[in-house]
Amino acid sequence: MPRVDFDRDALADLDAIYDAIGRASRSLERAEQVVDRIHAACELYASHPGMGQRRPDLGPELRALAVSPHLVIYQPLPDGIRVLRIFDARRDYPTLFRKGL
Repeated sequence: MPRVDFDRDALADLDAIYDAIGRASRSLERAEQVVDRIHAACELYASHPGMGQRRPDLGPELRALAVSPHLVIYQPLPDGIRVLRIFDARRDYPTLFRKGL
């Protein structure tokens, strides 16, 4: 089974997404659904790491997958993917990524 590794920053991003959606919607169920959709997309892309959009502007070999409105930045691995960050795609995520925020 292909693996999905989440860097520490990506795990923090998931926690922040969960908290923000939970507060905004007043529904932890809704927050869990969004996080589950992100996990499911990551698992799919782990099976086919080359599917994501190439993002040489963010770094060599980096790719992105959209789980609207979020963008998952990942690095293909021989047996899956390493998720580096998860951003709200409506933000200036290239700058945030380069700054490591």
